[in-house]
Amino acid sequence: MEVRKYKNHAYRFMISDKDLSKLPVTPYAPTKEEGPLRQVGGVWYWNSEHTAEFLLDSSLILHFCKKIDFVKHHEKMCAAPGGCGQLGQDGTNAAGRVLAFLLSRDLRGLNDTLIVTDPKTELSTAAERGILKAYEDLSRNLGGPAKSNDDVDAALRAALLQLAAGEETHAQATAKLIRSDDLLCRRLAELVKRHFKLESTALKF
Repeated sequence: MEVRKYKNHAYRFMISDKDLSKLPVTPYAPTKEEGPLRQVGGVWYWNSEHTAEFLLDSSLILHFCKKIDFVKHHEKMCAAPGGCGQLGQDGTNAAGRVLAFLLSRDLRGLNDTLIVTDPKTELSTAAERGILKAYEDLSRNLGGPAKSNDDVDAALRAALLQLAAGEETHAQATAKLIRSDDLLCRRLAELVKRHFKLESTALKF
């Protein structure tokens, strides 16, 4: 464990299976109530009044990720130099951009992290938030020429990729090629179904 001299009080843990006895760090026992991180009966607890940092002395492989969620950003503080423009936001915008990217590029490696199985197998709340946000960002009284499935799907994927890149204005312009909001909704629902092999309840209006 290491104490960092930040403006906001912070504690930093290094997680490693190597011998760290020669490093200037203090071993930490989470089962003892002597610090900000505790483990009781297999459940972890932490002091949320301070900033927590965890350094992994190994590669962080997404394949081992169990769940993805989008949480609220701190109202005033950001770890990114200069800030990130997301202060105080609840994570919905981030969810929309992430889901837009995964769907536009047909990237399925994270599917399991966006699906829940209890009490039944369905898309997670995080996934549904992202899907609905992407739809809301693109559906703006559409009335373009694209009406065949192939043409709509091509425009939809392009718009989703632009949305993922943060180019919302360009994404909306691309989406305007689609004949109607209803057609956009139906093709996005089909894209989600093919991608996850599950239907989105967020798109059932």
